[in-house]
Amino acid sequence: MTIRIHPQILKTLFLISGTVLFTTFCIGQTNQISSNISDLETVSFFDGSSLLGGLNEIKDGDELIWNHKSSQNPLKFDYKAVESILFNRIEDKKRDSGGSMMILFKNNDFLRGSIQSLNANRLLFSSGFGQSLEVSLSDLRSLEFLPESYQVLYDSSYDFEKWKKSNTKAWTEEQGSLVSVFSGSTGTNLPDIDAIEVSFQAEWQRSFYLALRFFSDSDGGSYGSEGFHLSFSNNRINLQSNRKLKGRTIRETLGSVMVDQLVGVKTANFKIYAHRQRKEFIVFVNGDEVAKWKDSSSDYLPGNSGLLFINQGGNSYLRLEELTIAGWSGEYFLTSPPSKKEQDGTQFISFKNGDSTPLQSSSSNDNGLSIKTKRGIFEVPYENIKSIYFPNDDLNQSNLTFNEEVSLKRSLGKLSFKLNSIQNNLLLGKHPYLGNLRIPLHSVKRLRCNLLLKSYKEYLLQLKLAEESLKSQNSEKALSILENTNPHYQCWYWKRLKFLAHDSQTKEILWFTPHPEVGILQAKLGDDEGETIFTTSREGSFALWDEYVKLAEGNYTQKHSTSQELGRFKNEKWKKIFISTSYWLGKTEVTQEQFEKVTGTNPSKKKGPNLPVQVSWFGSMEFCKLMNKKYPPPDGFTWRLPTEAEWEYAARAGSSGPFCDTFYGKFPNKQSSYEAHLKQYGWFSENSLGEVKEVSQKLPNDWGLFDMHGNVWEWCIDGTSVNKNDLFSFPRAGSKNPVKLDGDWKILRGGSFITDYSRCRSSYRGANAPTVSEGDRGLRICLGQVLSNNESNTSKIELHKENLDRKIQEFSPISLQRIDPGEFMMGSRNATSFPQAIWDLKGKDILCTNMSGKVRSQNISSNMPEWELDLNGTGLVITPLSTKNYVLVGTDNGKVHLINKSTKRIISTYSDHLGPISHIAINNNQQIFVTCGTGGRIALRKIGSEKPEWVLNPQDYKSDVEYVEFSHDSKTLLASGLHASVITIDIKSGKLKTVWPKDKGLVLKAKWLPKKNYFSILHPNGILSFLEYKSGIIYKIIRSSLPSACDFEFSKDGKRILFITEKGSCSLRELPDAESILIIRPDGKVEQTPDFYFNVSKPKKEKSLELETFLLKHQDKVSRKESVFLSNSPCNQQIATTHDGALRIWSKKYGFLLATIAEELSSDFQTCRFSKDGKSLIGKLESGHIVVYLTDPNDLNNLNFARLCKESFNY
Repeated sequence: MTIRIHPQILKTLFLISGTVLFTTFCIGQTNQISSNISDLETVSFFDGSSLLGGLNEIKDGDELIWNHKSSQNPLKFDYKAVESILFNRIEDKKRDSGGSMMILFKNNDFLRGSIQSLNANRLLFSSGFGQSLEVSLSDLRSLEFLPESYQVLYDSSYDFEKWKKSNTKAWTEEQGSLVSVFSGSTGTNLPDIDAIEVSFQAEWQRSFYLALRFFSDSDGGSYGSEGFHLSFSNNRINLQSNRKLKGRTIRETLGSVMVDQLVGVKTANFKIYAHRQRKEFIVFVNGDEVAKWKDSSSDYLPGNSGLLFINQGGNSYLRLEELTIAGWSGEYFLTSPPSKKEQDGTQFISFKNGDSTPLQSSSSNDNGLSIKTKRGIFEVPYENIKSIYFPNDDLNQSNLTFNEEVSLKRSLGKLSFKLNSIQNNLLLGKHPYLGNLRIPLHSVKRLRCNLLLKSYKEYLLQLKLAEESLKSQNSEKALSILENTNPHYQCWYWKRLKFLAHDSQTKEILWFTPHPEVGILQAKLGDDEGETIFTTSREGSFALWDEYVKLAEGNYTQKHSTSQELGRFKNEKWKKIFISTSYWLGKTEVTQEQFEKVTGTNPSKKKGPNLPVQVSWFGSMEFCKLMNKKYPPPDGFTWRLPTEAEWEYAARAGSSGPFCDTFYGKFPNKQSSYEAHLKQYGWFSENSLGEVKEVSQKLPNDWGLFDMHGNVWEWCIDGTSVNKNDLFSFPRAGSKNPVKLDGDWKILRGGSFITDYSRCRSSYRGANAPTVSEGDRGLRICLGQVLSNNESNTSKIELHKENLDRKIQEFSPISLQRIDPGEFMMGSRNATSFPQAIWDLKGKDILCTNMSGKVRSQNISSNMPEWELDLNGTGLVITPLSTKNYVLVGTDNGKVHLINKSTKRIISTYSDHLGPISHIAINNNQQIFVTCGTGGRIALRKIGSEKPEWVLNPQDYKSDVEYVEFSHDSKTLLASGLHASVITIDIKSGKLKTVWPKDKGLVLKAKWLPKKNYFSILHPNGILSFLEYKSGIIYKIIRSSLPSACDFEFSKDGKRILFITEKGSCSLRELPDAESILIIRPDGKVEQTPDFYFNVSKPKKEKSLELETFLLKHQDKVSRKESVFLSNSPCNQQIATTHDGALRIWSKKYGFLLATIAEELSSDFQTCRFSKDGKSLIGKLESGHIVVYLTDPNDLNNLNFARLCKESFNY
């Protein structure tokens, strides 16, 4: 009687590290380890445990019986739990050499043996383990005739314990393998032979850094200084010659090559040949020759015999399995396989004298081979033959056709086969080419078991990794994983994952740079179904393109009216800001004399009474505190730093250009103009000579303030985040007296004497830590209202500000300038804040605006206007009505004009905004339009109505809206802005909902997908997210690989997408359909939807389900018609079930759960079917809905396919 013990239980019974916990079983016959075992054998299990002892037998590939000295009775295991067995049987002392020939099979198996006979079709040979075998020549790759002196020197089954190491941590022997987790070498001196053959299978974890040193002057105890150094650095192989010359070590690189077979893998098979006299080296990876080098130098011939293995990867794990070292003497050396052209589909023979020729046929005789070539028939002795190659039409067949792999001792061979049994010291099995095998266990080194099961588990792991990659929206990685899975297992679920991965890929149709010299302003797709694109430039020109062909070009506005300020940053968002009360600013920066008078200290590095004080933000705040103490201000006022808005309002002094006294469109947009103008008003890197200057040496601005540009940075009271991302959302458009007191960094404005012109602009927003007190940081004092939300003193102040002004000037120790309340445009214009042009495909004309305040129509082939209207404001947005000959134009004075293009008249003018218009959108039926502006308002109107349906003010919502769109059903608005939250607005009620909070990820713009209830968000890194609008769930992400993408547009049919980049390029791409599921409603209507369940579901942490257990659990349903709940895939590898109301996919052979396709829906799954072609999985819900999971995009719009899916349940 035997006892069955699960390997997991055995793991707790035995200490595998060498000490055995003795346990006695007193049932049955005595357990005795066979006397023909030279040392303990090892069985290893898939759970990572192993057990010493000796193999008794394996019955029918089902049960493994193991002897262990702690047990009186044999231990019985489920063979499917066994990963490998390492044998240690005593070999026959009369063993032969193993054969004079190496036989390589097409599946990369190999055997040593001796030829018995060869004819046109078959080879009969005696194997190294004593069995005569026969094989068809069509199953062979090559025959290598070994030299007589060929011998196996070392084998992973013996003799490695004698090798030396450079350190004790470097290499260890582990179950017949060499393992290293630490830098160092191991090696030995080989016999004095000419040629060396080294073969092994390497496995690594992080990186592959291994080196072999041939003919070294070291025996492993050190790296040595001489020899040929062959190194592997991931997928690069390098050979170097190290030799000593006059006491110096000379290193010379002989060759280097990149190996594709080593990319993206963690294991590979290697075979390396090295010849001392010839100084030649050949490297094979996974059976393919990848490198062949020869040292042609004449001053060096290696005389040493050391062979070293070196771990060059630090603490990286490295394992060498099946390591074999062989060698021979003499000139014999391997030749490279013939090319396909040389072989030309026939046999090919090479001789030891270097000759080679194609063969028509070959056969054996008593003395050797009789070969037939084009030149005749020749008799060739075996000793003259080097190799015979067979036609390679079917090489690299998978060796996983069978379940086991046996490695033989003394490099006798490696075979993949199906194990029948092991008993009476014989391994019995069947090989795909050789038929029945009978291998004595004393010839066996290792048996790898359950390879198909292991490879299937690896396949499942790859599927899980692909799933995780898809769920994390990395479709490129998912596709790479799926493409590298075993093709034998690729059934329906693999195809489903691949379909989902491809669904997140775009195919580029067109890439071009329309305005390479000046840059692009905007790009729009034409309404036609072609690839027409209309572009405008940053110098007021336009172009019409059909792919790369420019159909038309011209100018539509003044050259400098569409150019952003030089040095502009994205956080300089252009928005209307209101200052509601007067405040007083120092006419100059606070000087060192003034600072020292108040604080008694002077922290400045460069001293001078009229130089601006150089101080940190904390030092500035302390100065303000002492000012309030020594010079108490009037009630309601305080000495403080100005807010950022107060500072820019005062710095601009009514200007709209980059500096004071400059204006949009009237100031040349070039560096020389910037610098020439700035030299009149401030000190910066071009005129300061690198030194801070005394205050008020330059012209004041129009409000009497000196040095607002340059000299020293000026601290503001506002704070921001360390990365300055907060600047995108503050202040909000339309804000009144905005201030932000929190933030780890504090705002700096104005630039300094060491910065260039761009940092000195009115709109540039700097920031730094409040502790920083570099030599170019200063302050400008502000006397203003106490910062609070209470504005009750505002009207009182404005009523008496003249008297206040006199009083303040009398008691203030610093000369101040009163700044009266007002409004201004903070920041600087971006691409959407300039005159615009659009192309009318039907009318073949251009509709455009210019900075002169006019809107006009001109023929696309002419720069002359056909008609023109004065809007008294620069048009920033042009939106045509497709059903009428109308157009809406939004201007920089906040007006929106409805224009009849036929009559060339303004029909209506709407004044819903307090700042420039940023966008206008019209619904599908052209009856309603919505506008948003830089003043923060959003207004909805009906065409022709006198009053808006509703208006949202900035205080009604928490976002910056710069772009709006109607949903296809005109029920919902989608609103977004740069680095702001994305919101939806109900058209009827005006109710708002945040669908993408700004802290979830940065946003450039959000747009609806055409005719869908989904929208997409473009992020600053070029990633496009696709979301369901009600839930905000991301169901797909597309990585455009365009980190500078700044805008995008869908074609009208939603099949293409146009990306625009900051660098001025356009990328037109095919957009895959987001829907991967068909839903057939009970009324027969067909809908398409993304697979939301796949994207939002998370793996449940529960014990792995197995099909047999699952079916037993739900056996109450088996009494009903089983086919209702279960369906076999046409590939016969997978099973779908709906027993528990969920749709699940299982492995038919192994019973593993592959995936839960959907569960816990609003209605349970009732039944399921695979389509006849195996491309779709169809489930029917209790509600009557039919859900079709596709793997072929062509089935999405196939109505006949949908009908067949529905009919498949009519039984």
